[in-house]
Amino acid sequence: MHYVLALVMRKFLFNKLVRDEIVPGIIKNGAKPQYRQLDDKEFKKELVKKLQEEVDEFYLQPDDDVTELIADVQEVLDTLMSVHNISKEEITKKQEEKRTRRGGFNKRYFIEFVECNDDYPWIKYYEENPQKYPEIKS
Repeated sequence: MHYVLALVMRKFLFNKLVRDEIVPGIIKNGAKPQYRQLDDKEFKKELVKKLQEEVDEFYLQPDDDVTELIADVQEVLDTLMSVHNISKEEITKKQEEKRTRRGGFNKRYFIEFVECNDDYPWIKYYEENPQKYPEIKS
C-alpha cells in the first residue's frame, strides 16, 4: 500500500499592487499567487493605494489631489536625502537597481492571495508580518 502525503497549502492575503517581478518570483519559489492584471481605472486606484502604503511610515494623511500628495512625499524624501547626505543621483541609481532586480509596475500585477507550503522561502516573512499579510484560514 502506498501513502501519499498531502501538503496543506496556506493562504496569505495581499490585495495589493505589486512590482513586476514579484509574481514570477513567488511562482519560481513554489507558491501559487492568485493574481490578475489591472485595467487603467483599477491601476490608477491601486497606484494611489501603493503610494499611501509607502508613505504610511511618515504618518501622512491621504489626499485626493495626487499631485499634491506626491509633492508632499517628495518634500519629505528630499529632506531625508539632505539629512542623510544622499544625492538625487544616488536615489536614481538605487531605483534603477531595484527596478532591474524586482521590476517596476508596468505589468500591473495585483496579487489577491498566495498559497504556499511551509517550506516556501517567504513564509516566515508573511508570518512575522500578519498586519501586512494576514493568513486566510479556510
